[in-house]
Amino acid sequence: MTNLSIKHYFAICSVLLVACAVPNQPDDQQKPSPPQRQDFPELSLAAQDAHLIFFVETQSRDPLQSIPIPWRRSQPREAWVERNPAFDPMPHLDRVEVVTEADGNCRVVLQLNERGAHLLDISTGDHKGHRLFLMAFFRSKEGKAFDQKRCVGIYSVRQNNPTGLVAFTPDSTRDEALSLVAGLNKTRKSFR
Repeated sequence: MTNLSIKHYFAICSVLLVACAVPNQPDDQQKPSPPQRQDFPELSLAAQDAHLIFFVETQSRDPLQSIPIPWRRSQPREAWVERNPAFDPMPHLDRVEVVTEADGNCRVVLQLNERGAHLLDISTGDHKGHRLFLMAFFRSKEGKAFDQKRCVGIYSVRQNNPTGLVAFTPDSTRDEALSLVAGLNKTRKSFR
């Protein structure tokens, strides 16, 4: 070996030894922590005004194309949704209400106008087999903008929906669902 190749050999070995000497982070530090309950702001604030937007779930974890959201308040989980919304029903809402079913559970029902039904049909056709995460945006006590957000439900797309009717079980108490619906109805009227 020449002097030049021995110098290169020792330099490469030194770099490898330093790289191997750096301790790895434990696995629990590499994984994102599961969402905590404070990631689910109280929907009582939504009574002032609220906005609802549908986001489609994605397998991508690219932060330029997708964002993580917490869902299932009782057992918090994380899902990734596309950064751009799949559908904004607010300009097309005719009615929003809470319906109590025979088993005592409540559902939130959105009724869209004719144009909204057409757009929902297209959007659900584009996202068959996916889940749409329904994100509510509302103001905090101090906020002047829609600075609070929370996943309030999921709509699984099995087929096109040309009816203009979307019903989902809210991830909230009945009182919170009533508050959310009051806020959505208030915002809906501002689009008229």
